[in-house]
Amino acid sequence: MQEQVFAEREVAAPAVPGPVLVRETGELLVVELHGELDLAVECLVRVRLDGVVRRVVGTCVVDLRAVTFFDTTCLAQVFRLRRRVLAAGSGFAVVCADAGALRQLRMHDVLEVLRPGATMEEAVERAVRGVRPV
Repeated sequence: MQEQVFAEREVAAPAVPGPVLVRETGELLVVELHGELDLAVECLVRVRLDGVVRRVVGTCVVDLRAVTFFDTTCLAQVFRLRRRVLAAGSGFAVVCADAGALRQLRMHDVLEVLRPGATMEEAVERAVRGVRPV
């Protein structure tokens, strides 16, 4: 019986290890967030995003396209990253096109602050041009 439960967990394992995946290309650092971001993973998200701040040399884009849910604890970590990246003089942007995620950002009253791009290209352009939220 235990072997069967173990096998089911193996199949259900996510393709991406953890909720944060970081990719670097030259001066562009992309932080992909995945799955459900809530209090259960907030500590891991915070630690990974803290490590990102030290690596940003030009532009940081947070990609929310693979997020299925986020609560205020993890959203606060995105804002913490944003604040630190901008304070260091680097560009920052968010990419998010999912209607549900955009609705959540609107409900948390942060849509106008983050002003996410619908595509990665749009978000990178905003970050590079220095389009700052109002």
